Amino acid sequence: MPRVPLWPMLAVIPLAEIFLLGRLGMRLGAAPLLLLIAATGALGIWLIRRAGRPSLQTLSRLPDDPDPARVARNWEQALLFVAGLLLLLPGPLSDLLGLALLWPQTRRRVARGLAASVARFIPAAPPDAATGRVVEGEVIRKTSRPRDP
Repeated sequence: MPRVPLWPMLAVIPLAEIFLLGRLGMRLGAAPLLLLIAATGALGIWLIRRAGRPSLQTLSRLPDDPDPARVARNWEQALLFVAGLLLLLPGPLSDLLGLALLWPQTRRRVARGLAASVARFIPAAPPDAATGRVVEGEVIRKTSRPRDP
C-alpha cells in the first residue's frame, strides 16, 4: 500500500476546521459558538492538568515494559492527554476527535492499535536487559588532532 504524504493533511485539516467553524457560526450565532469554543477549551485544560504528568510518566516507562496489556493501558493514559490537547484547539473536527478519545471504548481501541503499531517498530528488549546486568568497559577515542589543554 503506498504511503500518503503527510503535508496535504496538515494543510487541509486547518482549512476544514475554519470552514466548519464558519458554517457552525452561521447556524448557531456568534455568542453560542464562542461559548462552545470556551467550554471545550476549558474541558481541554482540565484534562491536560488531570492527565498531564501521569501520562508523561507512563510514556517514559513504555520502552521498559514487556507486558502488552500494561503498555496498552499506558497508551490509554497518554490518549487522555491527547484528548485534552484536541479539545483545547478551536474547531469542530478536533473537538469531535477529542470527545471520541474521552469515550473509554474508543480510547481502548486506539491504544491497542498504537501499542501494536509501535511494537512493530521498536524491537523487544534483549533478555539481559531485565536483569539489570552492567558490563563495565572503557572508551578509547582515537582522534587525528591533539586535544587542547
